[in-house]
Amino acid sequence: MINPYIKRTLTLFEELKNIEIVDYLHLNQNEFLIPFHQYLQLITEYKGLTKVDVIRQSHIERRYAYHIFSGTKQNPSRNKVLTFANAMNLNLDETQALLQHSRHCQLCPRSPADSIIISAIHQRLDVPQTNALLRQFSQNDCLG
Repeated sequence: MINPYIKRTLTLFEELKNIEIVDYLHLNQNEFLIPFHQYLQLITEYKGLTKVDVIRQSHIERRYAYHIFSGTKQNPSRNKVLTFANAMNLNLDETQALLQHSRHCQLCPRSPADSIIISAIHQRLDVPQTNALLRQFSQNDCLG
């Protein structure tokens, strides 16, 4: 899993409790989440993929997907983020990190739709197969 940060989250929580916010912000400026499009580019390169490959596998409209990659579209929906994760064949930890960088809630096994997506990740299903599984269990939150 790609992790551009040095400190653990628990360490940051402890620091936040024990120092003034102005000092915390100054001390930890390199620990804050990088913009989603930058993290998306990092993980794409780390996986040895190209934007073209990811966009093709995602089934997201090409122009819209390029806007996400460039940062022009800064707040893609959670389903779009999950679609990119699926297209890049990310494992669960990598998917959770991608969701975190997009400022969306991570997948939760207490949610039926999220449980299906988690199962699809473990089975390495692609976007159409994942959507078919979601429809099979009457979940309207399809990817992409």
